[in-house]
Amino acid sequence: MRRFTVIVFEKCEQWVYRLSFTEPAVISDSWTVYNETTTVKPTDKSVFLNFGSGIPIKTWFYFGIEDYSPGKWVGITVTLDGEDFPARLERINSSGEFGYQTRIIWTSRLSRKLNELYSGVVETGRFPHMSFTRLDYLHYRIELSYLS
Repeated sequence: MRRFTVIVFEKCEQWVYRLSFTEPAVISDSWTVYNETTTVKPTDKSVFLNFGSGIPIKTWFYFGIEDYSPGKWVGITVTLDGEDFPARLERINSSGEFGYQTRIIWTSRLSRKLNELYSGVVETGRFPHMSFTRLDYLHYRIELSYLS
């Protein structure tokens, strides 16, 4: 198994953090799972406009959703900047490559908060990375930052 160190975030004006990992990782599409509690993905328009993001198959284990059947979902809590927001993990039927997808969906309240903190990102195309830290099985802290 490959071992490496990744510098993910650095402290600066936009409340950005530096985290170092020397761990085996799973990388799938834009998601990188560093360990059992931390995964990071670059954000894109869907995070700011469509209330969520798709979750690739190889990273389902991080969220504990490998055995979900299409149509099943579970409510979770995500914490951003000290504030809790309801969200859900759901498996949906799809005409995609695998015939189904899994995604994390959150409310418009969290989308408004993200757009307040990062106003203008959709227009500029300069999207931050989103870090998920598992606090318990159904609770994740998210932090956004620009890589330095």
